[in-house]
Amino acid sequence: MPKSFHDRLIDLLNKNQLYVNLSEIDDGQFKVSEEDKKLNREFYGDAYEG
Repeated sequence: MPKSFHDRLIDLLNKNQLYVNLSEIDDGQFKVSEEDKKLNREFYGDAYEG
């Protein structure tokens, strides 16, 4: 049985919570690993530093 609109919306909102703004990636409350921070620095380059 296909998911209802409500269930799909809940899934979408839950997935949105996985996103961390680049400007907040160093905030300890998000517990972003050093490896993930390194990958973001390499991908975003100068934009990472603001």
